Amino acid sequence: DEAATHLGSDPGNYNLQERITAGYVMNTLDMGSKNHLQTGLRIEATNESNTGYLVTDDINGNYLSTSPVHATGSYINLLPSVQFRHNIDLNSDIRAVFGMGISRPNPYDLVPYETLDESRTPNQESIGNPALIAEHADDYDLLYERFLPSVGMIEAGYFYKHLTNPLFQTTQLNVPNPFPNPVTPTVDVNQWQNGGHAYVQGIEFAYQQHLSFLPGFLSAARINTNFTWTGSKSYGVPNRTDTPALVGQSPFSYNITPSYETKRATVSVGISYDGPNIAAYQWENVGVDPTQEGPVTGPNGDNYYFERTQVDAQASYYVGRGFTITASDENANNASLGFYNGSEDHMTQREYYHPIYAGGLRWSLGREKNK
Repeated sequence: DEAATHLGSDPGNYNLQERITAGYVMNTLDMGSKNHLQTGLRIEATNESNTGYLVTDDINGNYLSTSPVHATGSYINLLPSVQFRHNIDLNSDIRAVFGMGISRPNPYDLVPYETLDESRTPNQESIGNPALIAEHADDYDLLYERFLPSVGMIEAGYFYKHLTNPLFQTTQLNVPNPFPNPVTPTVDVNQWQNGGHAYVQGIEFAYQQHLSFLPGFLSAARINTNFTWTGSKSYGVPNRTDTPALVGQSPFSYNITPSYETKRATVSVGISYDGPNIAAYQWENVGVDPTQEGPVTGPNGDNYYFERTQVDAQASYYVGRGFTITASDENANNASLGFYNGSEDHMTQREYYHPIYAGGLRWSLGREKNK
């Protein structure tokens, strides 16, 4: 036999254990009738152990052997939080909040696996990363709240988050194919990694209101909306000197949900929008030929999601004796999902979906008792 040419792994053949032990203490202090201070400390101890199985093939792709790869890790996090609330009057207040938190890697991404998708050209290879560590965040929030008559609320706020070791997905383009394949000698390699540090900041606005002040049947209408504008930068992305936006961070998003509710009927429509955002980093400017890589907005730029607006609708009607008729329409506007590299001129993928309709009859003994 010729020497083994690659190591692969069956991604479904692994064992991962994660044990989290946590405790929390909290104290609330009232400083007069208008000022309230709440402090807390959460302690989390994490222990991880995972085993993946590397499969060795020969140059023809024939199985040679399997060997386990073990990885363990443990760490303790102290996560304090402080919240100060000042009551402006009976119906409004200002909150200032600081908190520390962590975001653990997806367990599957820690497994030392390697898979190849030959349905796309070039082939797409995904590799696990047992070296991933948890992302840490320092969160700062300043929020104004005002409670409205007839059940309503307005919120407006500013937030800032500083991230250490942020988690993100990267794609290396045109890497030599470790699996023998004369059709696609190079592959695009996808892997989750940790960065150096990053920040995200923004403002948010929310409005909720029961429109009971409207005349007649319109008084049963309701509205629930929220809007968010953000900006972010990520530092220390491998093989590049710029500071791209965080993966998955849309500069603008919103949700608008009008609804109508009576004792028997409920109808709601959800309209959600996410602006274009990075799906995976793949542009590089360190150790590469700039004439080959091109500009960050070119065909080798970062992989983005197209902006997307989706409309969903739900309805229910209580017919009596505990029975409720339900219906839903998911993706009522035939919203498509798409990706592009660098700029929208370089589309890489489009996925089209029809609406998903569902209906049913639900019976609840509790509802009948409430009547």
